[in-house]
Amino acid sequence: ASPYNILYYRSASKVELIKFQLDHSLDSFDKAVAYLKKVEVLAPTDPKVRYSRGLFYSLLVESTTQKTLKRQYAQKSIEALDEAMKLKPNYTEAEKLLEEMKGIK
Repeated sequence: ASPYNILYYRSASKVELIKFQLDHSLDSFDKAVAYLKKVEVLAPTDPKVRYSRGLFYSLLVESTTQKTLKRQYAQKSIEALDEAMKLKPNYTEAEKLLEEMKGIK
């Protein structure tokens, strides 16, 4: 695959996320986020990539029972969603998830 092929990295991130959902391996999760970050470099004005990263971190929030980790993951989700909202202020899905993540205590 070309090192500039955004679709490849998006697909690879989704595959790693599915692997994470199946085996709860943080290694798979980290790979999924790393692929998204490559897309962010290649498509710096794409809000959907930041939304996806926020969504991925929200899955970690849901998968842990430790309050400290839950808050840390929620903060990472919030940061990504804030970035998405800066790029697309009327991004309804990002706004809804952002409010949900801000409610994590």
